[in-house]
Amino acid sequence: MRPAQPLALALLLGLLGLLAQVTGAYEENAQAVRDLGVTKGEPIETGFVFWENRFIEGPYVVERRGLDILVNGTCVRRGPQYPPYEYAVEKDPGEPPPGSSPIGDSPESDPRDNYWSRKWRYLLGRFGHTEAQKQILVLCRRSPDCLAIYPDPGGRPNMFVFETKSAEKEKVKFHGGRARMKLDSNLVGTNCEDRRFAVENDLNMGRLLLWWPGLEVSLDPRTAMVLMGVLVSDRPQDQKLAELRSANFFTTQDRDLPRIVAAFQPTDAIRKKVDQARVSLEAKRPSSTSPTTLPNWEKRIVNGMDDSADLQSAHNLADRRDGAAPARPYRYYIGIAALAGGVLGLVWALLRVRRKASP
Repeated sequence: MRPAQPLALALLLGLLGLLAQVTGAYEENAQAVRDLGVTKGEPIETGFVFWENRFIEGPYVVERRGLDILVNGTCVRRGPQYPPYEYAVEKDPGEPPPGSSPIGDSPESDPRDNYWSRKWRYLLGRFGHTEAQKQILVLCRRSPDCLAIYPDPGGRPNMFVFETKSAEKEKVKFHGGRARMKLDSNLVGTNCEDRRFAVENDLNMGRLLLWWPGLEVSLDPRTAMVLMGVLVSDRPQDQKLAELRSANFFTTQDRDLPRIVAAFQPTDAIRKKVDQARVSLEAKRPSSTSPTTLPNWEKRIVNGMDDSADLQSAHNLADRRDGAAPARPYRYYIGIAALAGGVLGLVWALLRVRRKASP
């Protein structure tokens, strides 16, 4: 193989990796889009949006594609699993398999499908929480390695503490705390459409919205002016960061503010928008009898739903890993692999060229 051939191959792999990264950044749920459709609002000139510390310039078009929320084509919030997981268990799973234990007993890829979680949901759906808890504890105590099991004092109703005969303690979770309630697909779609309207409303109010996987922050217009005013200024980055750190914007600011400041590129258009927003805000300054500005807030997003939402409790969507980022699409990993292969191929090709050129 000529030196130019591996070089061309390396460049090709690198380009494929970059393409997969770009195209794989958002992979829509085709069935959700087909069943629940797409809605898109009118362009909004007010407000400010950041996604993973990167500023998105307006005007803003908020779109719902299936269950996902997008702003200017960037998916800022993934919807919940679709089609919805069927938590209800109508048929009794029966007695535990011989030698089965609620700890380390999840051969299935989805822990919601193991015997103990299915049995818990069956009992819960048929008898209610109190009786279901009594019966599941009786079954757990039959496990060969069980010394004791009892409800987790600080956990949710489907959390238990399992003590083994070797004096080890492990927390056990039976997936599906509200198995009696079936989730309607249209209900999830309606909830996500309401979420789209809420985003539009926040932007129309002039709020500043920041999204990361698993976290959403909304700053009121006056706080937004503090943040944006510093960002569009001509001060050095270290001075901007020092000024912003003195304020309490959101819980992850120690980690994310340096990235926001480093990535932000002020333009004349952004400065003009900030000035216009400041003038508009001053004109709307509330009197002593006017209602106060809505407060800043942030919320955790788990499996596409608000961690505190009633719908989240009703559906009990899979593992509630507080603040966990959603799973990356498979093309993300393909892109990483292709990009790494391209870099290695490029290094190898350059070494071969250098070796050929050596006397």
